[in-house]
Amino acid sequence: MSRGKHARRRVNRDRAALEGEIATLAAQLVRERDRLDRAQAGVRRADTAQARLAAETAAAARVMAPVEAEVTRAAAGLGEACAALTEAQIELGRCDARLSRIAGRSADPARLRTALNTGVRANLDSVHRSAPLAYHHLAFRRRAGADTPLCRTLEVGGWIPPEVPATDHDRIAAHMASRAGEHSRAALWCWAVPPWMGLPDGTDAAELRAELGATTTGAPDLPHGDFPARPRAHPVVSTPWRHRPLLSLPEDAVDLAYWYRRSAWTQNWHSESRAVPLWLGNEHANGFPRSQPLPAGTDRRLPFPTVIVVFESGWELPARHPDPPDTRAPVEIFYARGRATAAPLLEEPLYRLAPGTRRADLATPLQLVERYGATVEGLIFTADPDGHPADEFAWCLAIHHPWGLPLGRITVPASRWATHWTTAIDNTLAGVCLAHFHPTATSTRIPGTDPRPTDAELSEHDDAGVHVLDIATTSPTTGPHRTTTRSPAGRAAHLRRATWRYQPVGPGRQQRRWTWVRATIVGNRSTPTRSTVYRLTDQ
Repeated sequence: MSRGKHARRRVNRDRAALEGEIATLAAQLVRERDRLDRAQAGVRRADTAQARLAAETAAAARVMAPVEAEVTRAAAGLGEACAALTEAQIELGRCDARLSRIAGRSADPARLRTALNTGVRANLDSVHRSAPLAYHHLAFRRRAGADTPLCRTLEVGGWIPPEVPATDHDRIAAHMASRAGEHSRAALWCWAVPPWMGLPDGTDAAELRAELGATTTGAPDLPHGDFPARPRAHPVVSTPWRHRPLLSLPEDAVDLAYWYRRSAWTQNWHSESRAVPLWLGNEHANGFPRSQPLPAGTDRRLPFPTVIVVFESGWELPARHPDPPDTRAPVEIFYARGRATAAPLLEEPLYRLAPGTRRADLATPLQLVERYGATVEGLIFTADPDGHPADEFAWCLAIHHPWGLPLGRITVPASRWATHWTTAIDNTLAGVCLAHFHPTATSTRIPGTDPRPTDAELSEHDDAGVHVLDIATTSPTTGPHRTTTRSPAGRAAHLRRATWRYQPVGPGRQQRRWTWVRATIVGNRSTPTRSTVYRLTDQ
């Protein structure tokens, strides 16, 4: 009996152990099946990613194929350019070696300078630098078939007035030794059109002239007498070809007004009047041309007889013919701009021209505008004594080289009715006529300067300073208007703007009506004047 009990217990233990092993194996089998499912899902994702990668690779290959072909062609062209550049560098090294031998310690500097300035390419390696000068002349004549040029002849035609005899060296010297900032008649004639530009005759750039509505040739036509103006002390624009038109301060309008007035004066265009500078900010300079024209018959009046409207951000005239074959690039500007603020003598930029260069072969200002484009830095408007705008106006164009260097500033007198931009011009004129201008305490006087009027400070004593547009008042015929206040005692003579005034009229002055008061000169003439800046208010 006891033996059977022990046998059953052993069987039960074996069965329990076997069941435990079966449960363990079943759990392990479930885990392995889960791992297999995850592996199969990973394989499917990998297959999907590989297919997508293959598709994207094929698409990228299709897109990059033309780019790679273009790069291959560019590389082939670049290889030729690199080879040419390498040859040029080798040749330059040879030239440097020759110059080093020529400019040895025993070489004559005057002879070397003469050889470099002849403009004739001569190989002096065959002649030792210690040989006599006569032997150098003989060797040069044997190679070139002509005598050695000992001096360089400058063609002054076009740069010197035609009435000056070419053999009158004393009269020519007055022009050749003139600088751009001088006010002598010789300097004004020579620098009216920069010497790296040709003199216009009215037939150059005919299409552009027609679109601008130009009424003069642009060639110098100096009136009698001296130029009645001076630049202000320490000007930002010290010469007509310095600085891009990134002039962010209203005071800079004084410099631009001076140079554009001088350009107009050399063309004998309103030479007796002085344009009052009015400064227009970016918003107004670009908003007025796009505005709706005024109704016909609107009474417009300018605050001064002649006004130069200076734009903070100028209008751009694009280039019409970027690379015309019949104009020469004015590379002389790189030297003529000078160092710092010093302006060169006329003979200095002319000396850099090739021997025998005639001014008639150079591009005129408007031809350069066709080639490089220009920036309209401002407009000059004219009016009759009652302020009614005249048809005559002038473009203020800054011509720039594509590298950013200014080539010059010119005034182009034109007709408002003849130009292709009549709407933009008339809208800008209307904005000036119907706006309000006001003074502030700001002045362009340099602090610490002597208040007495000296020749060096005549530029500061402007009888009409810069004015900045105030659009708080949009019409001179409606609403209340401020009028100019009376000049304080002792104030310098200045030009008071014209304005509308609500004037008493009629019997017993019982009635009132708007009356136009002309611009007039007021103040104490014995006191030096200052450049007053008129700024825009937020009111």
